[in-house]
Formats: sequence, C-alpha cells, structure tokens
Amino acid sequence: MATTTDPRASGFDPALFKDAIRFAMNMGLPDTATERVTFRWTADKSFDTESPSGNPYTWNGTPTSETAPVDVRVSAAVEFVSRASLSDSNSIGDFDNPRIVVTLLDDEYETITDDDLGLPDKILVGGNTYEIDFVAPPVGLFSVTVYQIHATAVDES
Repeated sequence: MATTTDPRASGFDPALFKDAIRFAMNMGLPDTATERVTFRWTADKSFDTESPSGNPYTWNGTPTSETAPVDVRVSAAVEFVSRASLSDSNSIGDFDNPRIVVTLLDDEYETITDDDLGLPDKILVGGNTYEIDFVAPPVGLFSVTVYQIHATAVDES
C-alpha cells in the first residue's frame, strides 16, 4: 500500500510490524520441516517430438530433459477450510474438496514469485498437495502489503 503523509501514521514501524507477524507465523509452524508450507513449481520437461503445447505425441514418451525448480519454504499463516464447511454442489454431484488460504507478507510473496517461473503451481502442507486457484487482491497496512493465496486440495492424507 502507499505511504501516507498523515501524521498519525508516523508511529507505525513496518519492520517491527513484520517482525511481530513473522514471530506469530513461526509459532504456528509444525516441528517437522516436511509438514510446513512448501511452494512447488511443475517440472519443465522437453521431448524429442512434442506437440505445440509441449506434450509428447505418445503417452509413454520419455523426456530428453527435465528441469525441476527448487521447492521454497517461507514463513506463512495457513487457514484450513474443511469439507464439512463447504456446501457447493451442482447437477453432477457434490464436490467438497478441502481448501487452504495461505497468508504471506510482501517479502515472502516476492520470494515465491520467480521472475522466470511466476507463481508456484502447487502448495504442499502436511503431506497434502493443493493446487493454487488464485491470489486474492492484496491488502496493506501503510507500506506493508499482505497477500492471500487460495488453493484447493488435490489429495489428502
């Protein structure tokens, strides 16, 4: 968010605020590193003969090269939205996949948005995989911007 010239804002210390929020986020981290929020990009595969979309023409085609970006872990707050709280249904049936909302400060969001790769494709949390649906419009507190990433479960443990 933009800075302001309002004198009431002079008492706001963005560094102190971010430190306190990160402290709270770190308090909620699981002890086991593999259970923490992990951002993952889909591996980039190349094939000798591939379609314009980059897929092999034969399903059993073996990639000639595969580049898997390194997973990234940052401090984040995770809100879990269980199946029971969802009530979406349509003419085909009920689709009640659990969801998560991951809240990040601007520095952490910048860390996970790679210039070449863009936003990660998946989020791993506690052994579960979530596909990123969208990033909500950012909100701010003076010079600090907060992002929320919404994701839907692909599988559950």
